[in-house]
Amino acid sequence: MWLMIAACLAPAYASAQDAPRPAHAVVTARIAEARRLLAGTRIGTSRIGGDNAVLAVWQPSDPSRGVRLVTVLNGVSRTRGFTVAVVLRNGVNSRYRLDGGWQALTIRTNVRGAGRVRGMPAVYMPYDPALDTPEMRREGRAYLESVIADARSRLTRNTVASRAVDGSLVPDVIPDRVLLALLVIEHVDPDDFARDGVEPSAGRVFTTAALDRGDAFRYAGSYAGALGLAQFINGTYRLTRAHHPAAQLPADFRAGMGDHLAAVTAQFCLADWSLSRLPDARRDRLREAARIEDVGAFLAAAYNGGEDRAATAYLADQSAWEREGHGLAGQTVGYVREFRETYRFLGR
Repeated sequence: MWLMIAACLAPAYASAQDAPRPAHAVVTARIAEARRLLAGTRIGTSRIGGDNAVLAVWQPSDPSRGVRLVTVLNGVSRTRGFTVAVVLRNGVNSRYRLDGGWQALTIRTNVRGAGRVRGMPAVYMPYDPALDTPEMRREGRAYLESVIADARSRLTRNTVASRAVDGSLVPDVIPDRVLLALLVIEHVDPDDFARDGVEPSAGRVFTTAALDRGDAFRYAGSYAGALGLAQFINGTYRLTRAHHPAAQLPADFRAGMGDHLAAVTAQFCLADWSLSRLPDARRDRLREAARIEDVGAFLAAAYNGGEDRAATAYLADQSAWEREGHGLAGQTVGYVREFRETYRFLGR
């Protein structure tokens, strides 16, 4: 995923975090200004990638200078007075180095279109360590929690019945903090998590959510074809729609994954279906109030490695099922470990 690539480079920009930062209100005002300016710009090509973009740049050391627009074509600045080097070519998450204290705040570049459309413009704020502040992290977490709350309300209004627990609705079965932890770990790199720990890893996700709000992770994709905030693949999305038709998920996979409310609604439904793969007695025991984290660990294994494989491992040996060599793939074992650390961090 593009965020993983950017996160791996975060230490290279650590010096930017050490510099004095403008007040949060100033930063948000400049972000709004950058988006307004970019809304009516033309890139000048339909080619995809960060080598072709319009940059909204500012000077964090002197934000009173406002925002300027710089056009980059084929990796070269076309705007007089600005020299630009593309230091990370990664679509909407590309990074740039400019002279004179200027930094790219927001970019407009082309992303892959649907069907025969080769490229279509998108405005996005790449993750920047200099903007990774406690205020941004709080805003990003609050935003994701609001999406989860909206998805919960939508499922309740539509009376979407649980496939796992008879007589219950889906939102009554799946805890919010479990979903939030899954959203976070879907957008961290395992190497970064091992090196930096849970707080910086979650912080990068929350900062991205604060900067891009409804567009956050919209263009994130994996080599397996997973897309968007919830990182579903097409097959999983289709099955989730079939298992929970009352959820009224969009028929189009890209549309569903590109919309945060739809994506988290699908995530609720998939988690419910995953729990349904356990026998009633085992599932009821797992769902005891004191074992909510264990429910999440099982759902994390199902999310990463498939619900049937997670259920087989869990039913074979509940005392060791999370350890390598007991049925889960090595990648899934690490994913479950990340879930537990993230879940506990979110509860502090």
